[in-house]
Amino acid sequence: MAQNETPELNFLTFIMTLAMAGMQQLGSVPNPETGESKIDLLHGSQTIELLRIIQEKTKGNLTKEEEDYLRSALTNLRLSYAEAVNKESPKKPG
Repeated sequence: MAQNETPELNFLTFIMTLAMAGMQQLGSVPNPETGESKIDLLHGSQTIELLRIIQEKTKGNLTKEEEDYLRSALTNLRLSYAEAVNKESPKKPG
């Protein structure tokens, strides 16, 4: 794809965009504009909840590829959320 071409806009692209935003919010990937990784647990958890609602509301209406990607994205985001919570929580001595 050429640099100034945009990807096809469809349901899978929509889910991928939300999942990438969630990964940025949880510090798993750097922000492409700043190059910095920053943890934002509130917005990360909201993105996970949005994807969970989408999964629930679209059940039985997705292609196998869409369903598999959505399930995988949610699993990865939930794991990233748990890791981010561990990073953010203060360490107890001893």
